Amino acid sequence: MVPIRNRFIISGGSLLSASMADDDVVIKRGGGYIGAFGTRIDTIANEAAAAAGITTVPSSPYHVTLVTKDEIRQLSTDSSNKLSDLYENATKIDTKHLISLGIGGDPKSVCWVIIIWNAGNLFRKKHGLLIKHFHITLSTTDDHSLDKSIYSLHGSFLIDNFDLNAIDHLVLSYNLADQFDQANLYAREMCIRFPNSEKGWLRLGDIARRNEQYKLAILANARAMHLADGQGSGKIRDYCCRRM
Repeated sequence: MVPIRNRFIISGGSLLSASMADDDVVIKRGGGYIGAFGTRIDTIANEAAAAAGITTVPSSPYHVTLVTKDEIRQLSTDSSNKLSDLYENATKIDTKHLISLGIGGDPKSVCWVIIIWNAGNLFRKKHGLLIKHFHITLSTTDDHSLDKSIYSLHGSFLIDNFDLNAIDHLVLSYNLADQFDQANLYAREMCIRFPNSEKGWLRLGDIARRNEQYKLAILANARAMHLADGQGSGKIRDYCCRRM
């Protein structure tokens, strides 16, 4: 087992609920953009607003913007992109894993809920768009120039507030953004917090291999393979063997 001892704190708000059924979120057009709407989005926003003492609500429905108005205009100039196909494909995106990390910005001014939505960013990459820091705007005004990544979190909370699923999606989000040092850090945290889950070791093995840390990759995959053997998972064992 790889000895990992460092613990760390993320600057941010408290972890908010976000794991519910995926059939209460719909992806549709709204005001010239494409976004995710629904009762789960409303619940996340309302919980965050209540926690921050925000009493006013935006005039438009709470939503997570998937493709902005400017991006749709940009894509429309490319003859290879059919907007009808773009929208149809967008409606098929998995919305099960919309992970809420907490409140970003200033609750007395412009603020938002920071969202991890890896399926949304996979869709964006497929269509030639940049990785997006998804969020739900809580304030009545917005400022599109502000950083709305995890670094914009308001306040502080321990990484211990994250469950296995949330950390896993955080790792995947950094992978998608090609921020492999951060992905490596959180993958290590998965292994510390959940040493008996093969998921963290698989993530660590893949990231270590990408970072050319081959000894660490072998050790992590060996640990994942050992855990998979105990569960009778032949697919994971075969995957680890190929990666070692």
